[in-house]
Amino acid sequence: MTRSSKVLAVAVGVALQLPAIQVTAAPASMILIRPRPPRRDLPRKLSPVEIMEAQLKTLVDKGPSLSMGRPYRKDAALLNPASLPLEGLGFWTIRPERNTHYGTDELIGGLIHTAAALKNADSAMQPLAVGDISGPNGGRVALHLSHRSGRDADLLFFWTNKRGTPVLTEEFVHFDAHGRARYMGQQIRFDVARNWRLVRTLLADERIGRPGVRIFVWKPLREILLAHARRFEEDRKVLRAATLALLPSKESDGLHNDHFHVRIACTARESALGCKD
Repeated sequence: MTRSSKVLAVAVGVALQLPAIQVTAAPASMILIRPRPPRRDLPRKLSPVEIMEAQLKTLVDKGPSLSMGRPYRKDAALLNPASLPLEGLGFWTIRPERNTHYGTDELIGGLIHTAAALKNADSAMQPLAVGDISGPNGGRVALHLSHRSGRDADLLFFWTNKRGTPVLTEEFVHFDAHGRARYMGQQIRFDVARNWRLVRTLLADERIGRPGVRIFVWKPLREILLAHARRFEEDRKVLRAATLALLPSKESDGLHNDHFHVRIACTARESALGCKD
C-alpha cells in the first residue's frame, strides 16, 4: 500500500464514520476484460485525500435536495440535486456522457457509503459500477420509464470469470437463469456472494435501507440470491428485509437481468412537500 493510499483510507473512514479502509493493489489474477478508460473528473493536482474531501464537501455544503412527484410520472422533478462523482472509493460510473448521475442527498450519500463499506470488507472487490440515476433536474430519462425524481439508481451486478476471479463490471450484460453470461467473447458469472453482500449493505445503510426501499431484479436471479442468503446469512432479520425489498421485475418494466434497480423511499420532509412513493 502506498503512503497516499493509507492516508486516503483513513480519511474516508473518518468522514464516513467507517473503520479505516485497507486499500490494496489488485492481484495479478484479477483481470480487466478490456482496458479501463481513464477517468476525467479527478483533478490531477489534488491529492487523493483532497479529492475525497472535495466530493464530500460538495454533498454536505450545497443545501438539501428535494425529490418531487412519483419517479415514473410526468410530475416528477429533482431540485438542488447531489451529483455522484464519476469515481470514488469502491465505485465508478459508466456511461458518464448520459449526464444521469444526479440524485437526492440520501441516495448519493448512501451509494458512497455503501461502496466504501463494501471495499472495507473485501479488498478484492472490483468497483461497484453505477449506471443511470437521474438527470440534473429530474424528468424523463431516455431508455427509462422511471428515474425521474432522483430516487432510482441502476447498480450493475458484480461479475467473476469462469474460475471465480472478480473482473471489472464494464457494461450491462444479460445473465441467464443460472447466472451465466458472455462478454467480449469470455464467459462470466453472476458473483452471488458479492451481489448478496451488496444487497445486505444497501439495506443496512440508514439513508437507503429505510422502510419502503425497493430493489428490482429478475426473478431467477432473486431466487439465486435468496437461496445463498438462506444458506449463509446469519442474521434472520436481514434475510426477511431482503425478501421484502427484492422485488421480481415485471416484464413490462424490463427483466432487470443485467442490473439491480434500487429505489429509495421519500423522506418525511419530501413527502410533506409532494414526494410520492
